[in-house]
Amino acid sequence: MIDNNNTFCILPWIHIHHSPEGHVLPCCISDMSYKHKIENVGTIDKQMNSEFMRELRLNMVAGIKTDICKNCYKSEESGFKSFRQEANEMYKKHMNLVKDTDIDGTIKHFKLRYFDIRFSNVCNFKCRSCNAGYSSQWALEDKQQGILGVEIKENNTHNALHSVLEHIPHMEKAYFAGGEPLVTNEHYVILKAMIDSGRTDIELIYNTNISKLKFKDNDIAELWSNFEKPIGVYASLDHYGMRGEYIRSGTIWNQIETNYKTLLDMSNVQLNITTTVSALNYVSLPKFIMHMYENDLWPQGHWQLNPVFQPTYLSIHSIPQQLKDQGRRNWQDMCEQLKDHIEPEVHEAFSKFPDVVDSEHTWELNKSAFIENTNRLDQIRGEDFELVFPELKEMVA
Repeated sequence: MIDNNNTFCILPWIHIHHSPEGHVLPCCISDMSYKHKIENVGTIDKQMNSEFMRELRLNMVAGIKTDICKNCYKSEESGFKSFRQEANEMYKKHMNLVKDTDIDGTIKHFKLRYFDIRFSNVCNFKCRSCNAGYSSQWALEDKQQGILGVEIKENNTHNALHSVLEHIPHMEKAYFAGGEPLVTNEHYVILKAMIDSGRTDIELIYNTNISKLKFKDNDIAELWSNFEKPIGVYASLDHYGMRGEYIRSGTIWNQIETNYKTLLDMSNVQLNITTTVSALNYVSLPKFIMHMYENDLWPQGHWQLNPVFQPTYLSIHSIPQQLKDQGRRNWQDMCEQLKDHIEPEVHEAFSKFPDVVDSEHTWELNKSAFIENTNRLDQIRGEDFELVFPELKEMVA
């Protein structure tokens, strides 16, 4: 099934995802146009056996593609390993669950092995490439500007917390993201329940802005010290100094760097970096990468690059060609300096990234939207794009 079926994914047998807005999906990279296919009612066990999930499982076994999974198909067609393929490798020991599936696609005794349920959009940042659905600060700003849409949501997944706590005995991996998980109450409830029930063997993974290592009466380092496996922390860092503070509004770079060093020194933490690459930081990002290398701040694990495609005006494709060319030169120079000093797979990903940027050209289509939205947010937030990114000033001319 894993080797010969290019649609099969083990996740719909062991996992379900709730987005910060409360949408129920097969996983976090599902196509969001299907966000209303599974009702957010009842327990997660009931959601797992909804009509849509039953049909999805049957299609996967039959080798029939389902559009909600097209992001994985696109990755594979582009030559990249998809989330589907990674999950199949990681959880292949649970393949026996497939043969126990009922003829209508029902799972009789669902056990949540991989946790990724996000209880709210609570976040202390307003990142430029984000939106109100994933940030309560964005939602508050929109409300103040008279923009109606997503509200600040807490406890928006009905019965989800109770269901999650019931599944702690079955969990193998728990992925906490947001919003911002380290300022989310439910995260600490779950973590303490894991400790109290003796499930300190669960692997914990975080996607976090690392701005807060203490929240209310919770010290995350103290809580993590109870767990047996290294804590995987993926720090969301898109730049340093004032560029980092502009892109991820709410950032105080000196505090971020202090927290980063604290995590780097913790023996039970494997620190990684996840960088969201957009029209804002592509050209100058090599400066940030070199800053981390030259100041002995290189991550212990991976350095992931996540290209922005939405909103389209911030897409990596929405950059004037002359700036793309300059960016390519900057990336090539950086890669040349680092080629003998960093992990080969990271160096390869860095080397290939300019090709992804140049695979499509949409600046002329998005120029007006870029100028309009950049100026609008600058005015609201008291920021200055040209001051922070002088190398990009032609983009707002």
